[in-house]
Amino acid sequence: NGTVHLHAEAHGLASHPAFKAAIHQAEFHSGEDVLCEGHNGSEAHNASNATACAGWMRAHDMSKAKEGKAKTIEELEATHVSVHEAQCEDAFGMHLMHEFRRVGNVWCGNRTGMGPTTSTIRCHQMELPWKKNAAFCEGTNIVMDFSKMHGEIVTEKKKRGPAYFKFDSYSTLVDCYRQDAEGVWDPKKMMNHMKLQIGGNGLGSRDNTKVDDEIWKSMKIDQTIEEPWYLLSRDEDCENAHHSSADFINMETVYRALRLDHDSMRVAIFDRFPPLPFDDLVTKVFGGGVPARRLAGWNGGVVKFKRVIWHLESPASTIHPAARLAGYGESHCRESTIWKAYTNRVMAAFKLLHHVPPIAPHVTLLLRVRTAQKNVGRVLSNEAEIRAVVEEGNLMTRSVVDLASMSFEAQLHIMRKTTVLVGIHGAGLMNIIFTADESILLEIHPYYRVDRHFRHAARMSGRQYIAMRAQKEGVKCTGTSDEIVVEPVEFREVLSNTVRIARNFGTGVVECGLVCPGKVMALDEQLALTGEYNRTGTEQDKKLIRKDLIKFPCAKPPKKKE
Repeated sequence: NGTVHLHAEAHGLASHPAFKAAIHQAEFHSGEDVLCEGHNGSEAHNASNATACAGWMRAHDMSKAKEGKAKTIEELEATHVSVHEAQCEDAFGMHLMHEFRRVGNVWCGNRTGMGPTTSTIRCHQMELPWKKNAAFCEGTNIVMDFSKMHGEIVTEKKKRGPAYFKFDSYSTLVDCYRQDAEGVWDPKKMMNHMKLQIGGNGLGSRDNTKVDDEIWKSMKIDQTIEEPWYLLSRDEDCENAHHSSADFINMETVYRALRLDHDSMRVAIFDRFPPLPFDDLVTKVFGGGVPARRLAGWNGGVVKFKRVIWHLESPASTIHPAARLAGYGESHCRESTIWKAYTNRVMAAFKLLHHVPPIAPHVTLLLRVRTAQKNVGRVLSNEAEIRAVVEEGNLMTRSVVDLASMSFEAQLHIMRKTTVLVGIHGAGLMNIIFTADESILLEIHPYYRVDRHFRHAARMSGRQYIAMRAQKEGVKCTGTSDEIVVEPVEFREVLSNTVRIARNFGTGVVECGLVCPGKVMALDEQLALTGEYNRTGTEQDKKLIRKDLIKFPCAKPPKKKE
C-alpha cells in the first residue's frame, strides 16, 4: 500500500526481495477484486486501496460464507468469520459493495427478435434494511438533450422535491429496449432523482418513442464525450457534513463496485443546490481534479455520453440513523472498511494522509453560530464558561472554531491534528472521521432528544466516543433556534476524563486528565524530547524534567564514610 511504499523507500527496502514478494502477492489479488489492485495511480487512489486491501481477506471469507455454504454458526466458524463480523460486513463493510456489484442487471438492452442496439442501462438494485429501494445505474451510449432539462440554482433552503431537475419528454435518449417483458425494468425501484429522469416520459427508448427511428435520424449531437461521467444528485441538507458524507461514502461504494478510476472520472451536479463547501472535495477526490459541471455548463447542447453513472442517492447510505440498526438491533459494529477507504482517499487527496499526530492532546471545540443564511439550533448559551474550562488544560493545545466559516480544506487541517473533538450534537461532529487516527469524540446532547448519529460515525471510522447530556431545561429560543446550557462542573469532569484517554494515544505515558501535575508530566520522556513539556509547562514544572529529581522512594541509603 501507499504507506508501506513510503516507509520502504525511506529505509532502503523497496528493492528487498521479501518486500517485492509481498507487493506481488497483493497485486495478485487484483485479478479477483479491485480492492487489492496495484499501486500505480494517485496517492489518494493507492491509500484508499491500501486500507481496503487490509480488509480484503475478511471480505473474501465473508463472501464465501454468504454465497451459500455457511448457514449455521458452526459453518460460519469454519470460515473464521463470527456471526458478529458477518452482520457488520453485510451492513457496513466491503461485502455490501460486493453485493451491489453482484446484483447488477441489464434493465435496457437488446430484445430477442429485434435488431442490434448500441445503448445499455445496467442497474444495481438492492433492498436494504434501512432503504427498500437502493439503486444506482450505469449507462453506455446515452444521449442527453440539456435544452430539455431545467433547474436553476435555488437561493434558499428547499425541501427535496423543489431541488430536483425537471425533465421534458425524451430529454434522455437511449438506443435500447426496456426489459419490461422480463420484469426487470421497474421505475418503482429507482431512486428519486433517477426516476424523474429515466423512469417516465423523460426517457426515450426504442420501445416508447412514438417517432422511433425519426428521432435518431434527425438528431444532431453537439458533442460526444469519451470519459465516464457521474451524475451527482443530492437531497436536502447536503450543505452539512453529515448529509454530504452520505453522498460521498455512496460514491466511494459505487466507484468500487463498478471498478471506476477516480482519477479519470468527471462529475456533473444534477440538482439545484448552490455551490457548497464540499465542492473542492468532489473535484479532488471524485472528479480527477476537474471541477464538477453544473447544468448551465452544458449550454443546452445535445451530448452523447459513452459512459454515465446515476448516483446511489443519500437515503441509501450507511451513515443514516436507521442504518445502524441494520435489521438486528443497535449497532455493535465498528471500523467499516468502506468508510476507511473513503476517508483515506480524502486525506490523501488533500496531502494529509501521512500527517503525524501530536504528542500532546489537541482539543478542538466546535461552535454553532447563527448567520443571516441559517438560523442554526443547539447554540452554546454559556460559551464563555465552556471556553474557560477548555483553557484550563495544561500540556495540550486547543482550537475553538466555527467550521461553517471555513473552507473544507481548512477544516481538514484542523481535524487532522485533533485528538479530542468536542461539540453539541450537530452535523459538524461528522468530522470525527477525519481526525487523528487515534482520537475521541465528546458529544454533548441536548436534554430533549436522543441521537446516535455521531456515535455511529465515530465507531465506523475506528475512533472512540464518549457523551454527556446538558440536563438544564428551559432554553432561550430565537425562532426555531435554541440555546443549550452546559453545566461547567460536569463538563470539566467529562472533558478531563476524555483528555486522560487521549494522553495515552501513541507513546504517551502521562496518567492525568485536563490538568497535569508537574511531577507526573516529568515522567514522560516523549514530552521532553519534543519540546512540548517546555512549551506548555510552568517554570516550576520545567525544573522537574531532570530525572535525578524523580527518585525511587525506597532506594538504599548511601553508605556512610568510615
